[in-house]
Amino acid sequence: MTANYIQIKCAANSTLQDFKLCDSAGAYTYHDSNAWTTNTCNRFIYWKTSNDILELTELSMDVNLTGNQLKLHFQKSPVLEGVSIHETIDKVYVLVATVSSVHRFIFNHPRKLGSIAPTTGSSPQSLITSMTGIELSRVSIFYNAYTMNLDDPSNCSVLSTYGSSMGLPIPTTSCSWLTPQKEAVFVIANNMGSLLVVRLGAPEDAGKVISYELKQTTIIGRLWSGIVPSIMKSTQEGEEAAISLVWHSIHNDNLIFALCRDLKIKMWSYKRQECLLSHPLVPQSQTLHKLYSNMSVRRPIILKKWISRDNSTLYLAAFIAIGEQRQFALFEPILEDNQYCLRSLAVINAPEVDLIDFCIINNQIWSLWINANNVSKLLYCPIDNYSSWDWRSLALHSQFTHKININSILVDPRELYIQDIFMSGNFSMQTIAKSISIMSRISESSLIGCKTELLIEEATKVVENKIRNVVGAAELSAEEYTALELESWRNLHSFCIQYDNNENKPLGLFFDPKTGFKGIIKKSNIEFPVKSDPLDEIIVNSIVDDYKYDLSVVCEDPSLESSLGHLLKSIALINETLVEDNLVCFEAYLLRGESPIIAAEVLIDNSLILATDPKSANGEPLKHAFNNIITKAPQLLDAINLIIRALESYIKDTNEEQTILSNGLQIISPVFVNCFSSNRGLNLLSESVKRMVRLRFNFCRDLLLFQSFIIKLRNKESLEVIEKINTTTIPITAELLNAYYLMTWICETPMNLTNVGSIVNEDSVALLSLLELNEYININRSGLSSTSFLFDCGPKTIVNYFIQNNGGIIAKKLLTNKLENENETVANLELWSTILPQYIQSIALLISPITSHFHLPEFLLGFGQYNLLIEYINKLDVWCEWNSYSRLFLKALSYLITGESYKSVSLFNRALFGVIASEKDEELFIKRIIGHNFQLEIDEEVENNLENSKLNVIYKYYNKLLQLFAIYGNPSDVIQVVDSALSALTNPNTGDNYNEHISSLLSTKFMAHLELGNTTEAYETMISNPDLSQKKICLRQFIVHHCDSGQLSSLTAFTYIDIEEEFVNIIESRARSTDLHLSNHINYYHLLYSYFVRDSNYRRAASIMYEYCRRLSQETNGIESIEKQVNSYVIVLNCLKIINPKYSWIVKHSYKMNNSSPMTKRKHGSPEQSLDEMDNNRKLEVEILDSVNIKCEYELIKSRLRLLQKDEKTYAIANTSLTASQTVRLLIEGSLYDIAFNLCQLLKLNYEPIFEGIVSKYIYLVQSGNTIEVVDVYDCFVDNDTPSLGFIACALMTPVDKMWHLITTYLNRYETPGQTTYKKCVAQKLLANGLMIPTCLKLNYQKQNCPEFLRLLITHNFIEEAFNLSIEYIRAFMGKGTDYFDIRSAVLPNTRPLYIPYHIFNVLLRILNEEKSVDKYKKMYNTLTIEMKKLRDLTIHASNSLSI
Repeated sequence: MTANYIQIKCAANSTLQDFKLCDSAGAYTYHDSNAWTTNTCNRFIYWKTSNDILELTELSMDVNLTGNQLKLHFQKSPVLEGVSIHETIDKVYVLVATVSSVHRFIFNHPRKLGSIAPTTGSSPQSLITSMTGIELSRVSIFYNAYTMNLDDPSNCSVLSTYGSSMGLPIPTTSCSWLTPQKEAVFVIANNMGSLLVVRLGAPEDAGKVISYELKQTTIIGRLWSGIVPSIMKSTQEGEEAAISLVWHSIHNDNLIFALCRDLKIKMWSYKRQECLLSHPLVPQSQTLHKLYSNMSVRRPIILKKWISRDNSTLYLAAFIAIGEQRQFALFEPILEDNQYCLRSLAVINAPEVDLIDFCIINNQIWSLWINANNVSKLLYCPIDNYSSWDWRSLALHSQFTHKININSILVDPRELYIQDIFMSGNFSMQTIAKSISIMSRISESSLIGCKTELLIEEATKVVENKIRNVVGAAELSAEEYTALELESWRNLHSFCIQYDNNENKPLGLFFDPKTGFKGIIKKSNIEFPVKSDPLDEIIVNSIVDDYKYDLSVVCEDPSLESSLGHLLKSIALINETLVEDNLVCFEAYLLRGESPIIAAEVLIDNSLILATDPKSANGEPLKHAFNNIITKAPQLLDAINLIIRALESYIKDTNEEQTILSNGLQIISPVFVNCFSSNRGLNLLSESVKRMVRLRFNFCRDLLLFQSFIIKLRNKESLEVIEKINTTTIPITAELLNAYYLMTWICETPMNLTNVGSIVNEDSVALLSLLELNEYININRSGLSSTSFLFDCGPKTIVNYFIQNNGGIIAKKLLTNKLENENETVANLELWSTILPQYIQSIALLISPITSHFHLPEFLLGFGQYNLLIEYINKLDVWCEWNSYSRLFLKALSYLITGESYKSVSLFNRALFGVIASEKDEELFIKRIIGHNFQLEIDEEVENNLENSKLNVIYKYYNKLLQLFAIYGNPSDVIQVVDSALSALTNPNTGDNYNEHISSLLSTKFMAHLELGNTTEAYETMISNPDLSQKKICLRQFIVHHCDSGQLSSLTAFTYIDIEEEFVNIIESRARSTDLHLSNHINYYHLLYSYFVRDSNYRRAASIMYEYCRRLSQETNGIESIEKQVNSYVIVLNCLKIINPKYSWIVKHSYKMNNSSPMTKRKHGSPEQSLDEMDNNRKLEVEILDSVNIKCEYELIKSRLRLLQKDEKTYAIANTSLTASQTVRLLIEGSLYDIAFNLCQLLKLNYEPIFEGIVSKYIYLVQSGNTIEVVDVYDCFVDNDTPSLGFIACALMTPVDKMWHLITTYLNRYETPGQTTYKKCVAQKLLANGLMIPTCLKLNYQKQNCPEFLRLLITHNFIEEAFNLSIEYIRAFMGKGTDYFDIRSAVLPNTRPLYIPYHIFNVLLRILNEEKSVDKYKKMYNTLTIEMKKLRDLTIHASNSLSI
């Protein structure tokens, strides 16, 4: 976060801007920092000064603070040491003294800034809210500093007596405090030995300023001070100049203590304004030249105070560096005989290195040192009983920085450097940006503020550019390129180290006595040393440093301490002998999954057995140091077991812890809810766990090497002990070493969150829901990124993310339970000294692989870290037996998700044994996933029930697998899983649910085969399914698959045995529900037809095709629909012809309205009732249709098709359903006479309409004069090209003649012998249109029914033709032309009676009589009368002759 930068105006003409002061630092913890539920709990302010800049930072280890940095620039006025912070009930005061001014800054107290400010976001920032998506943050007291008037005159004052050009004293240090009246008091020491007191009045009093100098120690000094002004005093730095100031409030007075250059502690009374005490630290006989010679030391003398635990006693501590001697002098100010004096408590020798800072808390001196190599060390020493103690060391982060091994070939060097530079948290973003800027010569400002991913990208570009600049256009081999790349990355890493060392120079040390909180303020950072476990403390002091250690904290048996001490010294000797290559080689063995015992033996054979003792002056071999180890340490085996038990206890859970970790019912104590949940707190936890784990791993490695070394030596005098070490302790040590190595890997391996919550992870939500890992679902839905999820410059390792999420929550549950069991009152415990170490230990327990819980793998799975999960499991598989089946399950799942499903099936099958064969408290993860509480126990009485339960569990397990494969797998893998499940469910006589399980599995297998296109295997699986309902469901999918893929022939090729009727019903249902208008749909009617034909069920085949015809006629139209109907009718007829005529029929179902029911009027608002009534009025009718009936329908629809084929537009009406009569009329209109005659013949319809139509066409041609519509006439002949008329189209006839010939032909063909019905129709049509009947028809007609013909002529007013015909007809009766008429013989005697149509002749005669006025008709009348008389006479004669 960018700090608020504010410039503060100081003395306008100060000449001290070039005066340099040492950088200083300090911190302030709030009064109620140990009050768990307050806003100030675990919260503090620290500051750093650099020349004229003061940087203030407020941090909280529990919540993130917004706007928590403030940078104050006192223009041209360096800041003095002695910045102080004070608080009242509602304000925080920062008191600052510079070389030319004093300042009081006032900010609101945290308790006045409000509570937690929630902001909904996608990137949780605190542990307790990381699972809910709510970001917790609080406002810092510096949040709105830029809006405040920090230059308020009432809160600052210029020191007018300093800084002139006339050699006035120069301020060197200061101290300050706030009075109960809120007055700010500053005490400023100068290089001349005087003290200036400046008091700023309360803000309410407009900051009235009072200043004065404190009195000197002697009367002459006082007189000189009062008479001679300061300007006239010597400008040389006096020996009485104060180097360090402290103050203390006591009895309504404030005491000011100063440690001066003359090594005297002086005390002034603020109230009395005089010096009350002057106490020398060294005898007067000792000169000060040694002190002056040590002025090159950063801080040769320092004065501090501390208060007793009951706040009743003041103590002083002075650090003095004289020559090569460094010591702490402890004093207690006392009042004797009304005179103050210092009672010496102790003098403690200090290490011969430079002191940075120190403080005394709880009777311990804590000191921060820096050696010649610029390596910082934090040492502490108890004050009580100090003579028997020595300095002890507390591990710092810099002591555990993991070096990069550039000789390793196991990992890409680029990945190693990126991991160490960007992901481990070893370097700040500012350090990395500076390093990249130096290498690339890019502006540093353009890189500061960039996220990690951008910096990695920029660093990669820089390395590539470096290589390109070196090589130019030359070509490089792979080895040469790798060497150049390695060199470039090494340079970048070197720059980072250099800048990091510069930025991490220590400036100060601070402690909070109420919480045990301690911090080291550095130039650009702050470090929080964490109190180590007693064993870790011994390890650090025995291996890292040369300081002594107390073994009683880990060893209750005093007799064992000696052997334990020798053991630790031996291990330290092993550690000192090892070189970097040895360590790399050893870890390479572990990385490859080889046994640590083998790795130790190889290392001993190749290196240690030949090494020399580093502590031997004569260069003796290392093995000589261990020749008599058993003699020196007779209880060596017990000491080794003690260490092993201690190391094992940290990473193995107790029964109670197992219960908490398994059920999760423990509630977190409210005081721990936000404990160490800020970015800083989380990073502190992860770094502390990392340091602890790496320290113990190194110690376990050295312990194993020591034991293996002892085995190699095989001292004959101690073979029994050696054998026990070889068979008991070495295997256990190897297991512990493997465990700690894996924990180290967890702490140091980076983790990438860029894909969490992305679109590709939509399946992750389904996976987590399926596995019931609900706590990770929201994270995958909302999405996170590594840049927003945690503090960007912090470590991005597995353990860091784990602590921020479920790991931290569970650790707090363990911590809560532990404190409850110990009946400890949390309020009475020190947060940093007691709670934090236990919290860190709880986290270490959670990442331990040799426990019953499985939370870390769950976390990796929940965050989609499948590759890391596989790597994690592979490291465990070679040695760890804990949760082996759960690991198999997760490994298989990871392979499945990452696309290597072919590896997963066998692993899943092996993991099954963890469900059915493990103990009750084992493999809890895999059992929880399938919801399994079943425990297999051997009991003869309940053996069957147990077997049933076992089979149910097996089914649930494989059912869960099938759900997983449905998300990530492929059908072939599903088939393998089902086959495995079927093999596991081997006993068909166990349980009522057996068939149900088998049926479900077979259904799944069927679907997998179907998806793969294995239709035969799918069919076999479906048929073998014991559950008929499941079989029917599969059948539906089987049909859908084949229909969608167009495999209709395959669908009808199978025999469906007991589900055949269901198959038919499904196809029928789909057929009847199909929209026939769609051209691209599957014709299910044809499918059913082919299936029935395959089974020789021709009647059902005909029935289904007939149904198809009916639907086509009712639902579709158009020529295409008519063609389909015609073809379908042909199929129906053919099917019926094949079967026995006795059964050659089908059933036709139809609904008709019941006319007998009264009409029901639809009621408004009651549609359902009206529909019901309509259904009741419908009547189902069943009709039996034989081949003849079908043939009739076929011909009818065929005729309609012929019409549409002739002219679809003209005969569009043929698209609709037509009656037979309507169809015939259309056929006649279309001159399709053959078809019309055939249709009428089949349907037993009258031919007369056809003849009328033909005659109409003939009449039209006659009237047109044989010159028009010749084409139509020829089309007519072609359309009716019967075999008997085939010559007509080519004959040399006129169209009229051809048409008449066609009429004649039809008359001859269709006229019933002896009948003249159709001739009459033709004649009548011709006569009605005024045309005389052609001769051929006339002759034929008169020969068959002349009276009828004669009547037609008379009717249609063809009088002359009727007259001529009558004359001929009468004469035929008289014997002349008898053969041309319908009479058997002439009127002769002795012949059969003849019918003579006298009534017709009479009608004609009457008509002619009426037209006598016309000569022609008169002649006709007379002639007809004569002929009729002749006929009558002849008839009478013949009749008489017959009578005789």
